[in-house]
Amino acid sequence: MPVINAQVSELIKSLRMQGWTTRAIAKHLEHSGIQPSLSTIRRHCRCDVVRRQYKPRKLTRFIPMTREKNKELRLRQAQDWKAAGEKFDNVLFTDESTVALERFALQCWRKRSVKGMAKPRVKHPVKLHVWGGISRSDPGPLLIFDGSDEFKAHSSKGWE
Repeated sequence: MPVINAQVSELIKSLRMQGWTTRAIAKHLEHSGIQPSLSTIRRHCRCDVVRRQYKPRKLTRFIPMTREKNKELRLRQAQDWKAAGEKFDNVLFTDESTVALERFALQCWRKRSVKGMAKPRVKHPVKLHVWGGISRSDPGPLLIFDGSDEFKAHSSKGWE
């Protein structure tokens, strides 16, 4: 069983980073006069240094885009505020989000012997609308709207 030296290790690493399979690396090394077994190359590729590079995951469905013109306008506005000495003492920054309490999985995992069935899906899943705010002095309440007109306030300071 041949020992893989540092030079061969670097060659295996570079080929693996290019996306080569271990079988293709073994054939390439055989043409170069080095004859390690396929299991030796596979064992060498299992170490953390020589992991195969996979495609990056897909981006999220929604990516907020800001046009270049608007970026310039925002920058100019921020520079004006900074020049005017704005401290934001009387400003309340808020944000809101809707959270669905339902998994919308599209795949159904099953054994081969079991017939595939469509997953049941509720017509109107449970959703929560969450709103929160923060000022320079302290955080505001976290308001949770559960669908009715009333809301529950979760606050440490007790803003009402």
